[in-house]
Amino acid sequence: MNTVGDILRDADPLRHEPHRLEAERGRLRQAIVATASDVTTPSSARYRIPAALMAAIVLIVVGMGAVGARIWWQGTATLHAAI
Repeated sequence: MNTVGDILRDADPLRHEPHRLEAERGRLRQAIVATASDVTTPSSARYRIPAALMAAIVLIVVGMGAVGARIWWQGTATLHAAI
């Protein structure tokens, strides 16, 4: 059975390259990890809607749906009575 260390060692993309100094490999890994951790997504922050505004929008949509359903049901009742 393989250990986690064996699996990680087998997945290392640099294992087939000529042997480098361990310090150089460690420095390279640290640079990659630091670069990956600095990545941000500014587009998600630009379109963030405050919770209070979202709640107000939901209430307005639900209210409009309730009013529309009431008007629609009243209109069909008159139509059914006429037939």
